[in-house]
Amino acid sequence: MPKKTLLAIVSLCLATLGRAQVLPFEHYSIKDGLASNWVTSIFQDTRGYLWISGDEGISVYDGVSFKNYGVADGLPVSHIWRVYEGPRSPGTIWIGANNNAVWKFAQGKFTRIKSNSTPNSCSYFLEDHEGTVWCATGRGVYQVQGDSLVLFPTGSDSGWAPFITQTRDSLVWISIGKNLYRYSPRTRQTARLDPPIAQAPVTCMLEDGDGSLWFGDEAGFVHLWRNNRIEASRQVNFKEVHDARQLHEVLDDGEGNLWFATSNGIIKVAKQNFSAGSVTRLATENGLRDYDITSCRRDREGNLWFGSRADGLVKLSDRQVFCFPLAGLRPARHSACPGVGA
Repeated sequence: MPKKTLLAIVSLCLATLGRAQVLPFEHYSIKDGLASNWVTSIFQDTRGYLWISGDEGISVYDGVSFKNYGVADGLPVSHIWRVYEGPRSPGTIWIGANNNAVWKFAQGKFTRIKSNSTPNSCSYFLEDHEGTVWCATGRGVYQVQGDSLVLFPTGSDSGWAPFITQTRDSLVWISIGKNLYRYSPRTRQTARLDPPIAQAPVTCMLEDGDGSLWFGDEAGFVHLWRNNRIEASRQVNFKEVHDARQLHEVLDDGEGNLWFATSNGIIKVAKQNFSAGSVTRLATENGLRDYDITSCRRDREGNLWFGSRADGLVKLSDRQVFCFPLAGLRPARHSACPGVGA
């Protein structure tokens, strides 16, 4: 290689040091057919389609185009907080509508699930191993029994329930207020964890392939649970934005990392050497158009999807490609990554 060429490459590499890495995010908004730029949840159904909820209805993405559902198509309200399909009832989509409880969509028809109480908005669903559908709402946790919602008693707690999930040992984990509960379908007993996992409300949870449990809380801490105890805790989100430092949702990329959706961007945490390992924050300087990230999902092909509050849907396919924008070059789309932005 000629010396001048080598020097030019070295100079280019040195020039990129200290600059923000820009990931190859793909953006989808109302301009691309998405129903809403405010995305509240993302879910992949048994056919592989993505269901995206937002403040203007529901979008279904088949990999090519969006099909949208709104009030004119039978939705009770335009603002939808959550969409979900249970593993035991493919083809039935559960819908959490704003201040309008729970609906289901099956065979092209929307049906309201009746309730004698006031569950408020449903923000999370679970279909457990026995086929029971659970709903986490702004006023506690409910179960679907027949065509009605029934309050699930957890004691005195009836506040906001950010999530409900089931681990491989069949235990159902429920977060309400500052308390975390475990329900055993075998014994029909519910137990509150004492002492609590965190000082702040636990807002998201994930069981990884090794059986380790990961919890994110409202104060920006991640907690690793193994052998029926907290093994390590670490704060990963320090900046207070909108709703403090809350970790909204979490996904496992299958490559040793956890990705958290937060109001302060996307936070990537290495699971290996968790207590002192790598933590990376991705925001507008890294290719996002909106730092307020509401939701996340990994699809069957390994793509990562993120929902934002103001700029729609974001897809990240190749997580090993980075671009380093070079200031002062025209046009602005030029990049130091060969073949990217050309």
